[in-house]
Amino acid sequence: MRRLARDISGGAAVEAGIILPVLILLGFGAVDASLLYQQTHRMEAGLTAGGSYLAASAASTAEQAAARQIAVSGSAVPGAPTRIDGWSAGDVSIAIRTQHQDDTTSYRNAGKVRIARLSASIPYEGIGLLKGVSGGTLEVRGDYETRLSR
Repeated sequence: MRRLARDISGGAAVEAGIILPVLILLGFGAVDASLLYQQTHRMEAGLTAGGSYLAASAASTAEQAAARQIAVSGSAVPGAPTRIDGWSAGDVSIAIRTQHQDDTTSYRNAGKVRIARLSASIPYEGIGLLKGVSGGTLEVRGDYETRLSR
């Protein structure tokens, strides 16, 4: 028994066998988290582009549909490749509200300011590690608000 306690050959293999799976899980977790961050950034960039288009337009129903398409694909043409797999124009919601302000000297049409809010949410697929850890309820979400100029 004493001879076995002093024998250190193979100790590195045992340590590697214990630590390697943990390091692999950490690596896949980092990749999955970076994919989630990338998809969130793409969604926010798309919503910003759609909101900028909407801010410069009259925000009619047709222009809202074009803004949704621009948010999803970067192009007003339907059928263009999307920024995120599985993201469609139907996932983008647009809400326009009018906000009244008392200060009529600082801004043009400041008595009534129209504000558009674009938001979207889609399920996150990724590698699956974060989805498994979170219980399968992980989503990519984005919001953007802008003042309409017309």
